[in-house]
Amino acid sequence: MPRDAPARGEDRRGPGRPGGNGFVHGASQVPANYKIPAHSHPTDEHVTVLSGTLYMGMGDTLDPEGGTALTVGGFALMPAR
Repeated sequence: MPRDAPARGEDRRGPGRPGGNGFVHGASQVPANYKIPAHSHPTDEHVTVLSGTLYMGMGDTLDPEGGTALTVGGFALMPAR
């Protein structure tokens, strides 16, 4: 999550270091209707939805109406920028 993201539920990180080389595993639990500000990552981001629905999009600004819905079991790859 970006540093300027609103307060959320819980983040867990596995092995690896964000911004470093190699794969990093993390899990985030967020409240309903949570909005993550537009941001980018230096490495690819793999997202799997474990419960609920996540709306994802690409771009430099948050567009709540233009997101793609990912439901339980859904997977997305957000490429590095």
